[in-house]
Amino acid sequence: PLLSAAKRGDLQVVCEQIALQQAGGARVGLDACDDVGQSALAWSAKNGHLEVARALLDAGATPAAANHPDAQPPLYVALTRGRHEVATLLLDAAADPSEREPMRGQSALHAAVSSEARSMALVERLTLAITASSSSGGRDSGGGAGGDAAAPCGGTGSPPPLVALADGTWSFAATPSLATDEDGCTALHAACRAGCRQSVALLLRHSSR
Repeated sequence: PLLSAAKRGDLQVVCEQIALQQAGGARVGLDACDDVGQSALAWSAKNGHLEVARALLDAGATPAAANHPDAQPPLYVALTRGRHEVATLLLDAAADPSEREPMRGQSALHAAVSSEARSMALVERLTLAITASSSSGGRDSGGGAGGDAAAPCGGTGSPPPLVALADGTWSFAATPSLATDEDGCTALHAACRAGCRQSVALLLRHSSR
């Protein structure tokens, strides 16, 4: 009942299921997932049900991906669908912006710059969060330290044409915002391919610091 209610955005049923969970009588936990790896929070993120997502988080649902090999992080899901309010809510709840989806190894930043309904405020917030994590000694989820030297395009194929916007700026250390997915593409690649000059400029500005 919880998963289906979250999927369709039925806040009343979701709250009833949360109450059952808190009373110890629910059949599934708040972070349980369905056969495709989607938790109630992930479904609410995907479909843009802000108040359902808020109720789940307030009740203690984790903002991370469910314990399933196909599970996608709710933050990634929200950003791919342009659900900016839900994405902001998840970030406020300490969702990890560097957590990867399992199919291609892409992060929330890849999703944010690729979405046709992108929010530059969220792109910047994600970039700053990942950069701050690196500067505090964290490692990017691709396994490399944030300060390792690397080519800025980082991919296996030819650099996207819009990388020409950054002529002469390729001599900087890699940061997690330039961590690659399974195809060898960084968020910078994704921004270039999406044709978003603002995202390209923002990523270059933060990556060159």
